[in-house]
Amino acid sequence: MQRGSATKPGQECNGGIISMRRLLLIFPIVLSLGFAQQSGFELGTKYYNQGEYWQALVQFSALSNQTVDQNPQLTASLVMLMKCYAKLESYQRSIFLARDFQRNYPESRYQADVFFLLGEIYTFRNDYSEAAWNFALARAASDRQKLSDEAETRAQELMLNRVPLSDMEVLYSRDLGIAGQFLGLLAIERFQRAGKQEESTDLMFNLRPHLKQPWLIQRAMRLDWTLRQESRQSILIGVILPLSGSYAEIGNQILAGIRYGAMVYSDSMKADVELDVRDNAATLGTSIEIARDFSENPLMVAVVGPLISDNVKAVAAVLNGTGKILLTPTATENDIVDFSRFLYQYQPSRGIRGAALAAYAVNTLGLKTFAVIAPTDAYGRELTDSFTKKVDELGAQILYEGWYAGDPTDLSHHFKNLRSIGMRRLFELVASDSDSVRQIDYRTVLKPITPDSGRINRRFSSGDSLKVKLPTIEGLYMPIHHGQVYVASQVAFYNLNTYVLGDENWDDPDNLNKNRRYLPRLAFASSNSIDSLKLEESGILVDYSMLYDRSPTQYDYLGYDAVNLLLDGLTQTRFNSAILTELLKKMGVWRGITSQVKFGGDSPRQNQSVFIMEYDNQSRLLDPAGYYDQFGFHPKAMILPQPSDSTTIQNLNKNIGHE
Repeated sequence: MQRGSATKPGQECNGGIISMRRLLLIFPIVLSLGFAQQSGFELGTKYYNQGEYWQALVQFSALSNQTVDQNPQLTASLVMLMKCYAKLESYQRSIFLARDFQRNYPESRYQADVFFLLGEIYTFRNDYSEAAWNFALARAASDRQKLSDEAETRAQELMLNRVPLSDMEVLYSRDLGIAGQFLGLLAIERFQRAGKQEESTDLMFNLRPHLKQPWLIQRAMRLDWTLRQESRQSILIGVILPLSGSYAEIGNQILAGIRYGAMVYSDSMKADVELDVRDNAATLGTSIEIARDFSENPLMVAVVGPLISDNVKAVAAVLNGTGKILLTPTATENDIVDFSRFLYQYQPSRGIRGAALAAYAVNTLGLKTFAVIAPTDAYGRELTDSFTKKVDELGAQILYEGWYAGDPTDLSHHFKNLRSIGMRRLFELVASDSDSVRQIDYRTVLKPITPDSGRINRRFSSGDSLKVKLPTIEGLYMPIHHGQVYVASQVAFYNLNTYVLGDENWDDPDNLNKNRRYLPRLAFASSNSIDSLKLEESGILVDYSMLYDRSPTQYDYLGYDAVNLLLDGLTQTRFNSAILTELLKKMGVWRGITSQVKFGGDSPRQNQSVFIMEYDNQSRLLDPAGYYDQFGFHPKAMILPQPSDSTTIQNLNKNIGHE
């Protein structure tokens, strides 16, 4: 029969004093006795119920000295005699009679009553370990529901509250029978309450094969579920994203990726990830208000967001004194990490991107002359400054810098300037290289404005000039904003035979393909490199589409990778956020589904890893040529392999010292 095991209020041991009503309930002595014995047993019971234990003892002592033939209720009389001695505090005599009873009457139905009595006696004597053992034996031996429930309750109360932790193993290892199994399960619960999760898990593992009784199996199942829940860590991560307003589309896509990453991690690891998601609408005041709220939550270990650099600076300043890691997934402004020693820049900064692309253009592509056309905002200025500075360092030339405000729909004045500079340089090269092979190439280029006589007509019209495909500006650096790939048509219109160089906003496959005839050569710096084949193999695309009913975008992948960087780090540090901040600075290259992260260098909290992407307008494929970090350029073959399952590669440096 299945029996409950919950402890109810008021069922604890109460100094060992049991009411008369409960005694009659637990020990239902059969009163249908014969003749003289009936009156003697009834009289003894009457005395006992009235609290006249000495008179009761005299009656039961006389009955206990008779034979079974003389007294068919001999075992009941012996049990009542033990109880009388216990009430008179003659505990040793009662224990002696109980042990003698257990040897002489092993099959008696009153064995459970004797064990229960011994449990009470040892409780009176403050020997809680021995008391718990006997209550467990009573629970194992009893076939009566009320006695079983009471014995279970007493054993549970003692094991969870009175028995010393040091006695636990001695108790449950005394016997692997039902009593030992029961006490073992209670010991697991006690270990759990004491925070000894390892002991709880080990004991459950050892006990589980021995459990046969349905009531023990059910108790173990409840305990096992609790054990699994309590042994799991709970990780609270704050999220600050624009879920409304002009950046809502990007913010919601990043959030979807973060939620998916948290779900996958929770399913596969011994930790539950909780997200406290807040909408800052990309506004400064709301960002500060959210940051103040997060700063007061001691359970929050890290924050992902915001998107806009100004918002990031404000949030970083508020959280700086809390020790919470702030990981901004999109901000690229230079030196932004200076606002907090806990701020990590997931995307390479503009300075890192510009310098990496310049190094690739000069050292790998072999370009020597460059022009720049860039927006006048901070984004354009910071990218251009780092690009031109690196070009100068490497000994190449910047022939032109042009700036514009607003959308680059008409950059004709800049391209006319480029044509003028390019033509002048072309004439200079023709004049200086009269005996060189290059002269043949230049004269071939100039053929549209060269008469049949072979002499160059320096009075050509602007229309004729456009017929010359200028090769003298070998690289054109054009950092653009999102959705402005259309500017490529102007490069083609002004007939520049140049390598177009840019930033991540050129990573727009649909618009690249629409404008592909204008882009025979394009390279740009990017923080992302999506390997579609690996994504298909991993199953992430299928899972994600089922959840969100759409395909993931680059921002979905960004959110997924960013939260996994944090979670992988927390796993390596056993969920210690204080150690995580040092681990991130000293880790090796970390590879996500689309992102690659390497903190370190002169700014150890900035991602130094930048992909160099090449666009092939014939195959319409974007492919990484390799990546740059603080150690230089690494060709495509050195890019870390993509993860092949739904969790990311955990490639954090395990050798960091713990402070």
